[in-house]
Amino acid sequence: MPYFRYLDSVSHRKGMSSGRYPVKAARAFLEVLRNAEANAEFKSLDTENLVIRHIAATKAG
Repeated sequence: MPYFRYLDSVSHRKGMSSGRYPVKAARAFLEVLRNAEANAEFKSLDTENLVIRHIAATKAG
């Protein structure tokens, strides 16, 4: 998941063009997924067959 913004001083990464790795965003996304799994487990749903049907992201200010 490359993150592009102001590429004038960012070097190239192996396997992709220039960009950064969004560590904070990826960590927050994993936290949301874990939370969804915990909620499904609390509601006695099958956590092995969870499906993400829609994800929306907006650009932060």
